[in-house]
Amino acid sequence: MSKKYLITIKPLEPYFFGGEQTFGEGDDANYYAVSLSLPQQTTLMGMLRKEILVQSNLFKFDYSYSSDEKLKINEFIGERSFDIQKISTEGKRSFGIIERISPVFFNKNGLFYNLGPFDHDVVFKIDNDARSYLIKEQRQAFFLENLNKNYEKEIIVRKDNENFIYDKSEVDSLFVPVQKIGITKNKTDKEDEEFYKKNSFMLKEGFAFSFIAELNEDKFTLKNNIVYIGGDGSKFSMEVAETDNTYEQMFSALKSKYKNSLTLISDALVDPEIYNYCEFAFTDTVDLRHIITSTGNYKFEKNKSKSLRYSLIKRGSVLYFSESIQIKNTENILNNEALKQVGYNIYNINKE
Repeated sequence: MSKKYLITIKPLEPYFFGGEQTFGEGDDANYYAVSLSLPQQTTLMGMLRKEILVQSNLFKFDYSYSSDEKLKINEFIGERSFDIQKISTEGKRSFGIIERISPVFFNKNGLFYNLGPFDHDVVFKIDNDARSYLIKEQRQAFFLENLNKNYEKEIIVRKDNENFIYDKSEVDSLFVPVQKIGITKNKTDKEDEEFYKKNSFMLKEGFAFSFIAELNEDKFTLKNNIVYIGGDGSKFSMEVAETDNTYEQMFSALKSKYKNSLTLISDALVDPEIYNYCEFAFTDTVDLRHIITSTGNYKFEKNKSKSLRYSLIKRGSVLYFSESIQIKNTENILNNEALKQVGYNIYNINKE
């Protein structure tokens, strides 16, 4: 039987989620590393898979699993981690008792927050047969060109029943940077000293990350625990509560105010042809590179464990249409169950 959990993870120390700007190794070595502000979906899936093994007394730090233990692991979390490269040939895969996870969002004592549509403060109009926009002070320009430099495209809104409220003071400085500067010894025969600079984050007081996981619970019940996430093993408290909600239900009203539009409420991996089916798109991109592991082989190996780098359309992006068939074609591109299973390609539509 499936059960949905609201999983809330709160950092207990500065966290570091690896992206493209890490220290690297060898020729790729870099003295400056910057954490992502949000955990990637693959990070959440990896944390959940490991925690299920830990709470099932199956996890071993030395990875010395017997054949019977590997079969048990496959039953609980699946044989392999998420792998974008396999989606085109294998489609949706089994993650054992994990049926799906939602995109990450924010939680402050039971109040939920998410990233709003990029066009939240944009007003479109027709002027001399040319589409244009007005922003706040009613300054006019061509349609989504020359946006005012002070325009905040990415905002975080609070869910208030079916409405979403943006209060800048409430979410101001949500991500608190924590900088560490030091000198380390290079692991060479010469033991050279190297300068490094590392930017981690804490969340503003009271805030935490949340996501919803749907688990097949016949043989397992997820419990609260301390978990370690990211390349540095940052410490988080994990609180688990049963819920009847899905992410799509919770954020169904989070969409552009303009008719015939599609708003991404998660990052999305799609073919560039998606832009052929819309009149205009207000989008941004984010890179994704994730770790690939298989049962009993969880040790990170740089040249084998890292996926290729993929470019995703960022959550909050909005696509606009003039015909219903365009919306349908776009949905067909986005509706990939293997990606939705891990919390990608989730969207809302505002139709006529």
